[in-house]
Amino acid sequence: MAAGGKTGAPARDCYDLNKNMVGDRGLGPLLEAIDLDNHFQKLLLRGNNLRNRAALALADVLSRHHHVQEVDLRDNVISQTGGNAILETIKNHPGLKAHRRTQPPLRAGGGTLTPTHTQHSSLGVSLAWL
Repeated sequence: MAAGGKTGAPARDCYDLNKNMVGDRGLGPLLEAIDLDNHFQKLLLRGNNLRNRAALALADVLSRHHHVQEVDLRDNVISQTGGNAILETIKNHPGLKAHRRTQPPLRAGGGTLTPTHTQHSSLGVSLAWL
């Protein structure tokens, strides 16, 4: 059995997958592997051309990982649908510290999430997105 608690890859504190341009289809297999690790704290996915499909898959994985403290989704093309799924998952994670970018949290019709500052909350993981 791996350090993550399930068979598979050993546990890591941080998965830095920034700027790999994996897209929605590429993120699926990565999330399957990461899902085996019950101890990682950070998942950095900046600049991977992720869209709503990836955000929905990520929300599903995060719903099983209450130990996650930070997820970076900056420089992806996630609209309100994907953003709402992730935020809903965060709300269901009591005990996790959150930094959620707001004002506006979601820009309807623009296709991207656009932060202007970070708001600290007790809702869930730390989200950073542009």
